[in-house]
Amino acid sequence: MGKTIMIVDDEDDILVLLRLRFEALGYNILVAANGEEAFSLLRKNTPDLILLDLILPGVPGDEICKTIKSDDKLKHIPVIIFTAAAARFS
Repeated sequence: MGKTIMIVDDEDDILVLLRLRFEALGYNILVAANGEEAFSLLRKNTPDLILLDLILPGVPGDEICKTIKSDDKLKHIPVIIFTAAAARFS
C-alpha cells in the first residue's frame, strides 16, 4: 500500500487535478473541501502529508495548520500550505 496524501481545498478543479496526478504516482488520496471535513478525516486517518489551501471557507488554512501542529498525534505530519490567490499576497 502506498503513502497517503490528504488534500484540503475548496476548489473542485484543483482537487481533481491533484488527486489524478498523485494517484497516477501511486499515492492514496484523501480529500476535504474545508476544515471540518479535514478534521473529520484526521480523526479516522493519519496521512503521510497534508496539502492545505490557505484560503478556505470557515476556518482558514493557517488556523487548520496550527491546530494540527498543536496536536501530539498529528504534529509529525508534514503540511504544505498553498494558495491560488498569490496576487493577493504580493
